[in-house]
Amino acid sequence: MLTAIMSLAATTLAQGDATDWSALARSDIEFMHAQTEAHHPGPVDEENPDFRAQMEIALARGLSLADRVESQAGYAMALRAYAAHYRDGHYGVGARSGVETYQWPGFVTVRTGGRWFIRSGDEATAQMDGQELLGCDGRTLDDWMQERIFDFAGNPDLAADWAQRAPRLMMERGNPFVRRPETCRIANDTGIETVELNWQDIDANTWWDISDRLSQPEPAPWGLHEFAPNAFWIGTPTFGPTGEALETMHALIAELSERAEELRSADMLVFDVRSNNGGASSWGDAMVEAVWGEDYAAYRRPASSDGVDYRISADNIDHAQFIIDYTVEQNMTDAETYFREVMAGMLAADAAGEDYYRERREASEPSPEAANPVSAQVYFLTDSACGSACLDFADRMYALDGVTHIGGETYADSAYMELRTLDLPSGYGSLGLPIKVYRGRPRASGETYTPAIAYTGTDWSTQALQAWVTGLGD
Repeated sequence: MLTAIMSLAATTLAQGDATDWSALARSDIEFMHAQTEAHHPGPVDEENPDFRAQMEIALARGLSLADRVESQAGYAMALRAYAAHYRDGHYGVGARSGVETYQWPGFVTVRTGGRWFIRSGDEATAQMDGQELLGCDGRTLDDWMQERIFDFAGNPDLAADWAQRAPRLMMERGNPFVRRPETCRIANDTGIETVELNWQDIDANTWWDISDRLSQPEPAPWGLHEFAPNAFWIGTPTFGPTGEALETMHALIAELSERAEELRSADMLVFDVRSNNGGASSWGDAMVEAVWGEDYAAYRRPASSDGVDYRISADNIDHAQFIIDYTVEQNMTDAETYFREVMAGMLAADAAGEDYYRERREASEPSPEAANPVSAQVYFLTDSACGSACLDFADRMYALDGVTHIGGETYADSAYMELRTLDLPSGYGSLGLPIKVYRGRPRASGETYTPAIAYTGTDWSTQALQAWVTGLGD
């Protein structure tokens, strides 16, 4: 079947208007579906019997749109609609739409506490900045969000996805399957006003720059900084560092270890993970051990899952080797040892004709009780980006005594993890596909962490947050 799909994509005309985008959409969707069947844990997951039915609904949705596709933008949206139906942040498609010019009404939107507000990015709409957007064309903004955004990306059950994707509501990038709002009601100082939106062209890269500046939290600043007398800010915007960031991460952990006594007796420590959407959880483990010490870190290590099932396929086994090579390159000795064990288990399960390599974790003896060496007030600062290995770090922080979660609600993971990336046959995109499933993980699939002290401001800059955090101690 895959050979036929590959052949169809290869023989499709791919120049100018002659490209049959409908055929490409259909072939790529069928490829994604076949790859999911062959390599994803879901189709053979007895604990998720609805997964196959979910697959078929996704396929029907994707192919129904593929039949209506007439452009590259339509092609991309049909693929996104297929992937969106899984409602899994670890399953997704990156498809090039070919759209270099967007349209917008001169502002982006942000959603806070269920209410919608305007952030102006254009002189013509400057007077509307900060005003509340009540609805458009007789519909609520939440209804528009479902049709224009969530039918093609994200999970409407997650507050984090509402926060992250709200700015895209008033962005038009050639999706042929949706309408755009034309007339909206806005609440301002004089009452409620009805305005007609002036949609205008904007360069795609420019739109993203403006949107990020107006609506997205500033990333955590790398490293250890004293932001107030005897108060320290520890920033890690990713747990997947490469290049200079990798050197910075190693240096940060070394500095945390060297200055551990000073940090433990400080007035305040803030662990800032804004924009951190994961990577390798071993980095977070190393940070905890550096500051709290190995004994207390072991004593307060959160309960792990019962085990992990790795879906067996030749391609997934090749991916395990890829991870081993990465851990060697990054000098991650413990991770290398673990994945070599995984590789051996996958090969043995493959030889036995099993669907999974089942890694089971025996209940270990509790670590000896240890006193908490940290007397500082510790804050754990998150935004809606915190997912994957960042959530593993959140598990660790929640297990420590004296840590208060502040900021914004985190993202959430499904139980399906360990992403592989596959190129699509058409050459116009790639599929992100998980290959393992957690069993008995204490943090449930789809569970978020909600801060004990929520940040309700709209300015997520480091300067604004440091001023806010300083005031928490008053």
